Amino acid sequence: MDSSSGWARTHISFKGGVVIGGSLRFRTGRASKPIIGESGAGGGDHLPDQTGPDAYLPPTIRAYTSPMLRALIVSPYPAMRAGLRVLLQEAARGSVTVAGEAESVEACLDWARAAQPNVIIYDLALERDEDMAGLWRLRREAPAAAVLALADGETPSRMVAALQAGARGCLPKTTGGPELVEALHDVAVGEVIVPAGATVALLGQLRGDAPAVALSPREADVLRGVASGLTNKAIALKLGISEHTVKFHLGGAMTKLGAASRAEAVASALRLGLISV
Repeated sequence: MDSSSGWARTHISFKGGVVIGGSLRFRTGRASKPIIGESGAGGGDHLPDQTGPDAYLPPTIRAYTSPMLRALIVSPYPAMRAGLRVLLQEAARGSVTVAGEAESVEACLDWARAAQPNVIIYDLALERDEDMAGLWRLRREAPAAAVLALADGETPSRMVAALQAGARGCLPKTTGGPELVEALHDVAVGEVIVPAGATVALLGQLRGDAPAVALSPREADVLRGVASGLTNKAIALKLGISEHTVKFHLGGAMTKLGAASRAEAVASALRLGLISV
């Protein structure tokens, strides 16, 4: 039990993953053994695959004994950037300093080159679709910085897309200050962070599980258009609907299929026999 906050910190470790404080951590190494414990006296909050003097510290304590992190905040919204800065100032206890703020991917890259941040807090509002072009650019051009993405909700397909594009972790924007700071320290040392509430769907996608999927007739029509190589505008003209409606149905199909891109949605639909071309 965390005496300062009054809540129990429980974790379950399996095959390199560990759930701590509401999110799932994956370590790059292999877990030494399964652990189920609760922090505090006799709680067994010992984490696998840690080395050095901080190896067996509870994660919150370990975060604050780690070297200070330089964080870059990236969001198109000034209020979001300002809020995150205040949140870090209040929760980090000096363990994280804000090296800069950026409102776009281009500005982020400029800041990353100039300030050399350890971590980047990246608002997925910058990504208009599931291609995650901005994150791919960061992966190529600023590989030294660990990216923690923030999403509007726990949408598995969007989170998987962010991880595939190079984010080290993805959490909802409702994440509190202490957990955000802890996650920043975790991604900085190579851990992968996802919210516990989305783990079942996320792990199913990573395993390639294929739950029963039923596309609506219009979703199937749109996917057939994509499979034929048509643009959203061309599909809209062909079906007699607006381009906005095409995007709506395409998004619905991608969500049902757990797809991170148009191409992946088509491939999944073809594999499951939901459409033919």
